[in-house]
Amino acid sequence: MAVTFLQRNVHRIISHIERRSLSGELLKKQRQNLFRALFYVLMGEPQIPQNLIEFCEEEKIEPTLNRLFQALGSQCKLPQALHSRILKSVSLKRVQEKWGVSKSDLALVKRVVKEADIDPQDEHHLLHRYYESGDLEWLAEVENEQDEVDVIISVQALEEMLLGVFETYKVPKSKKEPFSEVFGLCLGMASRNRVTKKGTGQKTKWFVYVEKAVPQIRAKAGTSSVIPNAKSISALVETSQSLFPQLEIIGDYHSHPYHTAGQIRRYRGWEASTQDASDIALLYRELRNLKSRKHRMRVSFVIAIARGKAIRNSKSHSKDTNVVRFTMAGCHVYISAYRILSDGSMSSKGVVLQSPYRETFLKVA
Repeated sequence: MAVTFLQRNVHRIISHIERRSLSGELLKKQRQNLFRALFYVLMGEPQIPQNLIEFCEEEKIEPTLNRLFQALGSQCKLPQALHSRILKSVSLKRVQEKWGVSKSDLALVKRVVKEADIDPQDEHHLLHRYYESGDLEWLAEVENEQDEVDVIISVQALEEMLLGVFETYKVPKSKKEPFSEVFGLCLGMASRNRVTKKGTGQKTKWFVYVEKAVPQIRAKAGTSSVIPNAKSISALVETSQSLFPQLEIIGDYHSHPYHTAGQIRRYRGWEASTQDASDIALLYRELRNLKSRKHRMRVSFVIAIARGKAIRNSKSHSKDTNVVRFTMAGCHVYISAYRILSDGSMSSKGVVLQSPYRETFLKVA
């Protein structure tokens, strides 16, 4: 059987620990602590324990340790597998299939745990107590796999979004710019419910409630881009804390205006662009790092709009549960909702967009 990347590098570190232990250079407690530190690395701790660094430097195997540390969570999905298996109770078969971790890799982890004399479940709980989810970059992949999100927009928030979108679309910005994008922030709250199923493990169902949508007047908007104003964001953060202390900045929205409905369909204008994803990641980090009050963005909306008459019996161009399509005031409108994961990335997986208007004019074509 071929030796995996994990086995090759972990075995090398273990062999050096055992050699020093057999020669009497390591006490039993020191040996256990080194195995414990190695397990911390394997389960995806964002920094290497100092005692393991010093040991590997002395043994001239620091490159091996660094190579292992850099690969875990990216090239080697062991942290995702351990989190899914230990904390989410996902079946061994599913863990192996999803994260590409072999039985021999997991057997090696068991050996490390045994030599360290620790409870892996306790250590995982401590990991999440000491670090924010955003510090564990690999955790977003597990969230995307195990979590689902229902996005519920209030009537008021939806109307506020649409009023801004329609105004910036129907009122020319200039002779050269027939329309412009619009950007705004959403205020709301989130709750969750956890359900455990045999095999798939613990699933977390998030409910994201959007209560208000505030357009940003000072944003720099053009026909194909919109740049938020940092001072405007700060003003909203400060003011909303006084007006709506029960709400947090739960997300954002921006529009994608087109000349025709055909262009929306051709370019799938309801989908977020690469630039959108980059901008959201930056805004997410800024709001999470505020000193006064940290805000956790959970949803991002893309609203595509173009002129055109309603088409009866038209085929759907998007059957995704995170997208709704409707016609209003002589325009075609698509609204898509994306969840924002703990690393700031966007995902449509497991997202269901709900609205009190769905049964009236928000009908999926």
